[in-house]
Amino acid sequence: MKMGDMAKYTDRLNETMQIKDKQLRNDRLANLQSDLEAAYEIPLTGDALKFRIENPGVIELYRTVVEARSV
Repeated sequence: MKMGDMAKYTDRLNETMQIKDKQLRNDRLANLQSDLEAAYEIPLTGDALKFRIENPGVIELYRTVVEARSV
């Protein structure tokens, strides 16, 4: 993962978390989650363990987004 990409997605997460409207915030978090899955080809099955080991930064950001959707 490129450092610039990580910063871009992290900034997007931080901006999204400032949104007061819960539905809008959750919608934007869902979009961010989908964008991360597409950009980094995050596997949901199969080689998921291998991907997590090889891409800890991506997984950390992805998990933060997923957990934020539950808040």
